[in-house]
Amino acid sequence: MKNNELFRIEAARMSNTDLAIKYDVSKRTIRRWKLESRQSMPPPRTPKYDEFMTVKADRAMVIGDVEVPCHDPEILEQACSIAKKFDIKTLIINGDFISLDSFSKWARSTVYKLAFKEELEPAVKILRIFLSLFSEVHCTTGNHERRLAHRLDGEITIADFFKSLAGVEFSEYSYCVLESGGTEILVAHQDNYSRLPLAVARELASIYHKNIICGHTHHQAAGFDKSGKYWIVDGGCMRDPLHTEYKSTRINTFPKWNAGGTFVIDGNPYLFNKSNYTFWIDLGGHKYIDKSCERCN
Repeated sequence: MKNNELFRIEAARMSNTDLAIKYDVSKRTIRRWKLESRQSMPPPRTPKYDEFMTVKADRAMVIGDVEVPCHDPEILEQACSIAKKFDIKTLIINGDFISLDSFSKWARSTVYKLAFKEELEPAVKILRIFLSLFSEVHCTTGNHERRLAHRLDGEITIADFFKSLAGVEFSEYSYCVLESGGTEILVAHQDNYSRLPLAVARELASIYHKNIICGHTHHQAAGFDKSGKYWIVDGGCMRDPLHTEYKSTRINTFPKWNAGGTFVIDGNPYLFNKSNYTFWIDLGGHKYIDKSCERCN
């Protein structure tokens, strides 16, 4: 091959047969030349971003948008109680565990006036409570967690603080895959938001062909994608609107937040919130999930 660069250009638009005729060689030689041409390409200079978490657990609790220190202690306690009831040992925190308003110039100067330490201390205490209840605690990154990295140009991330807690796995990715009951579930704190519940989850299911649990929207809802093949969930939130200035001091047409979370048993999602909490704790709710379960008694 006299001109490797020219051959690569021609190989992109010509068939193997035409190339063999032009160069008066066999198609086998053309295939070899193509392979050699590809091998001569320089490798990428950037890392390969494929190290997202895969969590394997038939029983898992998924919460998100806690946004400590503006969290709602009641719904957090209810999540812990349900986990105990159903013998759930795996917790996934689906982004925005900590608010980091101390790194938001507007919030820091006008509203909350919190120092980073005042946000970090309750966050660590809550994580320690989780570690006393769950065998595994997995955290993904939300838009709030990125505030620290943005402010410090990536020199330090919130993961540097949370990874020091034994048992907490923190991912820089905004999603993870939960394998439960032989099915895959994409747990995502995506960038997109919609006022319409399940609209974002439905789009994600059509792109990634998986069951979906969405964070970020602060909605709580469940349904199916357009094909009817994948179930989709908006997971709710655990931030208290009464401790959120922009939510409680203004009037607009944005949907109200839904305090709640999701637990997954054998690949099936179950939504909990303050309205149905007693149902899940009562024996009737327990039988609804699994009549033969002895671990939860």
